[in-house]
Amino acid sequence: QGIDVPGKIALCGFDDIDDSKFCTPPLFTVRQPLFEQGHKCVELLFDLIRHKNTPVSSVVIPAVLVPRKSCGCSGTLDDDNHGTPKLEQKLADVEVILQREAYEKVKMERQIWELQRLSAYLVNTFDSVKLIDYLSRQLPAQGINTAYLVLNDETENEPILKMAISDGVVFPLPREGVPVQPGSLFPDGYVKSGLEETLIVEPLFFESDHLGYFIYSMKPCRGMIMDALRTTISAALQGARLVRKVKIRTNELESANVQLQDIAQKVHDILDNIKQGLFTVNLDGTVNPEHSRSVETVLDITDFKNTTLKEIMRLNAEDEACFKKWLELVRDRHASMRWEKLVRLAPVQEIVLGFGENCRYIHFSYQKMYDRFKNLQKIMVLAIDVTESRRIEQIVATEKERHEDEVRIILGLVNNLPEIIKDYLRDTADRIETISAKLLSMQEPAKFARENY
Repeated sequence: QGIDVPGKIALCGFDDIDDSKFCTPPLFTVRQPLFEQGHKCVELLFDLIRHKNTPVSSVVIPAVLVPRKSCGCSGTLDDDNHGTPKLEQKLADVEVILQREAYEKVKMERQIWELQRLSAYLVNTFDSVKLIDYLSRQLPAQGINTAYLVLNDETENEPILKMAISDGVVFPLPREGVPVQPGSLFPDGYVKSGLEETLIVEPLFFESDHLGYFIYSMKPCRGMIMDALRTTISAALQGARLVRKVKIRTNELESANVQLQDIAQKVHDILDNIKQGLFTVNLDGTVNPEHSRSVETVLDITDFKNTTLKEIMRLNAEDEACFKKWLELVRDRHASMRWEKLVRLAPVQEIVLGFGENCRYIHFSYQKMYDRFKNLQKIMVLAIDVTESRRIEQIVATEKERHEDEVRIILGLVNNLPEIIKDYLRDTADRIETISAKLLSMQEPAKFARENY
């Protein structure tokens, strides 16, 4: 804003973050005693563990004033009024401090760059084996010479040691890892002999999924960097798990798809070899596209998939309304009424296609179909060409009627007087003789004509 600091205004900050040292002018600030706070918290925690009834009281730890030029201070304090250090010594001391801070900053930037490179690889590696192998090779580059990766088994949820590095030594582990016994952070035998150091245990998780935990040496750690690394490892592991689950699920679906295709082929083979017309109708009156190959021939339809129920069964508007009402009845009463009775109530039992001698009779048979939850899903319709049966029935009926007429004639003759019967027989004999004489008279000309043809 163009305001002179500290000439026009004095500034003071809090927490003594790294940026406060490098701004111009350096920021006057107050540093929290973080180490002392942590030390005191652990002491209080141990007291509470040992003596559960210990009362908890407030603890005050003084903060530290860090004078810098943003408030107009020189940046240094005199020592008990015993004289001021020479200006040259002050500048030398400041230069040493700045060099040390600059080195720490460069070191931090290098670690952040290494972490970004490591993170970029991890989040793009969806193979947990490659991920762990790369992690074991790259952690020493981050100055982490001791680290252990323990992951929860996805099936039994038991902790499994997947990576072990102790003082720069990478322990070879079997592909399936090493089980961790209850009460232990990692199995015995995976620590370099004689090594003693402080370790930090970080949980690995993604949202509510507990993936395991990450153990690393405390000495080189920077909190912000390690927290970012823990988050990256968690995200990469979760990604690898999800990819593995997707692959497993994909293989299962592919196997199921092959089985479904095989079943569908068998169903098609059956439908293609059924001589009757077979199709299914939903409870709302729509026709499903699946049908037997013979249905188009039996019902004289060229494009069954684009044909409605009204066209298939040759229904007028009134018949179509009656059929839909019957479907509603089936949906509501199929569980309480016998199916045979519901079928007898179907408004369409048989249709006639064509006219005269070329007409065909098609009979419909109905069967209910359930889904896997035992709910009525649709109705299977079987269209059967019964034309030949109808013709045989007509022939039988005609012969039966002729036979009954002959029987009536005979019975009528038997019931008459003997004289009338004799006259009937005499008349019949005369007629036969007349016919015989005509046939004999025609025999010679016919023979002559045949011989001279």
